[in-house]
Amino acid sequence: MKQPILYSVLFLSAAMAITGYNVYATAKDEHGIHSAHSSSKNVAATSTPTQQGQSAFAAIAEIVQILEEDPNTDWTKVDITALRDHLVDMEMLTTEAIVNQVQTQNQIVFELSGSTAAIQAAKRMVPAHSTQLRTSFSWDIEAKLDENRVRMIVNSSESLPMEKINALGFFGIMATGAHHQIHHLGMATGNMIH
Repeated sequence: MKQPILYSVLFLSAAMAITGYNVYATAKDEHGIHSAHSSSKNVAATSTPTQQGQSAFAAIAEIVQILEEDPNTDWTKVDITALRDHLVDMEMLTTEAIVNQVQTQNQIVFELSGSTAAIQAAKRMVPAHSTQLRTSFSWDIEAKLDENRVRMIVNSSESLPMEKINALGFFGIMATGAHHQIHHLGMATGNMIH
């Protein structure tokens, strides 16, 4: 007779413990939901992703946002595909070009070889960027194109000493200057041809 009572008491105790825990867990969840609602501005500010994804996609998304926000955007001239093609060139040049560096007393020649895509990208980018650096910084830079290779010839000067050319290397020189972003916007709006 005592055993069934003992089992009943144990069963009742266990049931009460489970019920109590469920009440506690439900109350906690509801409190969390209410807290989240009351601070929804803070949640949105701290938990909303800011990256648009892969870097080329992010660059395109940024340009599209600028165009959307500009009431003067002429959508008949916008060419996002041209911008995308340029970003592909940047990717090919950066990841697939092979650079051989030859130094003389006062100049460094960067000789590029690699995949067909890398060479074609270099042919489109190196001459344009060399011209931009000559204009922006008065650097003595020249691009020479052959069928299967591209050369960038950089002469040292007071503003571009040999140590700096060596430190930057080809890719550092290609990344120099803040004109890239304006160039991207110009390509997308149809106001600039690469």
